[in-house]
Amino acid sequence: MDLSAYRGCFLGSISTQAQAYENASVRIELTDGPYTVAVLEFKHVARMVMDDCGGDWCGFFDDFRVLELPRVGPWPEEARGLSHHHNNESALLWVRMIGPVEIEILARDLVVERTGAPSTVQVASRPGKPS
Repeated sequence: MDLSAYRGCFLGSISTQAQAYENASVRIELTDGPYTVAVLEFKHVARMVMDDCGGDWCGFFDDFRVLELPRVGPWPEEARGLSHHHNNESALLWVRMIGPVEIEILARDLVVERTGAPSTVQVASRPGKPS
């Protein structure tokens, strides 16, 4: 999945629902000026880390990195430290949103809804279901 179209967007809002792994979710709104340009909905979140911005809000993103981690087989070297979060039942997405504040999310499902005036388009991505 390519999120590069959202480089330079700002973090409009982030909300989390922390429950058991099967129900944990994160919702992130990306803005450009007065418009919400995308909503990222992460489901079945295994891990989320967000830098502290030290009181100064500077929530824009220079880059987005998305790595699909397979259900079976070797993971890329840079993701090996995350293997203890794997449930061996499904593929995972490792998304890193990079800017002055970095957000890192490891989740099973991601739905991206592109918004803004005048129309809304929904694009869904699932890295894989259990075999």
